[in-house]
Amino acid sequence: MNALPAIDRNIVEMAYADFAAWGRAGLTVPKISVNVSSRRLRDPSLISDLRAMNIPPGVMSFELLGIHLP
Repeated sequence: MNALPAIDRNIVEMAYADFAAWGRAGLTVPKISVNVSSRRLRDPSLISDLRAMNIPPGVMSFELLGIHLP
């Protein structure tokens, strides 16, 4: 079983919860970024997972994790 989708979903949910809490506290944060692997970006379930979270457009961006070769 691949745990990556579950871990990614949890991280996105926590990041968005923090973003929402900051807004309720009066803090203006224009956008949050979450690191994802290229493997996860190719996962067909990523889009459906994100849609299910009802994150408004423009709130979250993804940073692609790279592989560093020696």
